[in-house]
Parts: sequence; structure tokens; C-alpha cells
Amino acid sequence: MKFAFAVPPQVHTLDLIGPSHVLYEARELVADIELIHFGITETPTVEGSNGLHFSHLIPFYNLRLDPGDFIFVPGLPQPMLQSEEFKQRTALFAQWIMEQYQRQVNICSICTGTFLLGNAGILNEKHCTTHWKYCDLLQKQYPRAKVIKNRLF
Repeated sequence: MKFAFAVPPQVHTLDLIGPSHVLYEARELVADIELIHFGITETPTVEGSNGLHFSHLIPFYNLRLDPGDFIFVPGLPQPMLQSEEFKQRTALFAQWIMEQYQRQVNICSICTGTFLLGNAGILNEKHCTTHWKYCDLLQKQYPRAKVIKNRLF
């Protein structure tokens, strides 16, 4: 089974590294898991919000996933998510992730990564949550989403 982690520009590294490392440990114990880290833009190197750099990222459009595999979309700074320039730069990723969803790949977001799923249209009629500071903004931006406040998962 493949677990693919999106690495957007300015990624919140805890959102990425925490879940990725948990799955790494599961693989080390017994799980048959393939871990993949991929970029959501044309850039093969990404700087995280804390200055940590990630390189040699697989472009999302080269990633082949099967039904039942997982994609994790971690959070990133809210100003970037609100930027029209960023939304345009990630429009192909939004289309691609919707295609993965339609192919029955499991899509998970962490923290503000939920906004990237909203951009793709995946949240329509779905229960979701995000960082507590941004629940109202998520609901305002994606009125068809069923945003649940005060939830961790």
C-alpha cells in the first residue's frame, strides 16, 4: 500500500514529518507500506515554513496510485492559501487530486491542508475540519463543506 505525502511550498513540517514518521515506524515493524513524498508544483525543492528544505520531490503528475492508497496533504501558512497566485500555481494539482479521489484513493488533510482539498472541490457535502483558527474561514470559502468545529480529527 502506498502512502503519499504532498510537500507544498512553506509546508508546516510537523504536519508532514509526524504522520510520515509514524508510518515509517509501522513499516519498520511489519507493515507493507511504501512511503512517497511529492511536490505539488513544478519545483523539485521546497522550503518549509521553518526554513527546512525538501529536495528531489517527485512531481505529483508522475505519481501512480491505486484505489485504496493514501494521500496526505499537510498544512501551510494561511496567507499563502489565500493567495490567488498560489491557487493558480496549484490548479493542476487541484485537478489531479480530484482525479485521485474519483479513482478511490483515500485523501487526508492535516491542519490547513484542508483548504487545498477545498480548492479541488473534494469538500463538497463532506464533513471536515481544520485548524481551530480557520474553521469559519473554511466554511465561508467552501460553503458546501460541512465544517465541524472543535474536532481534532
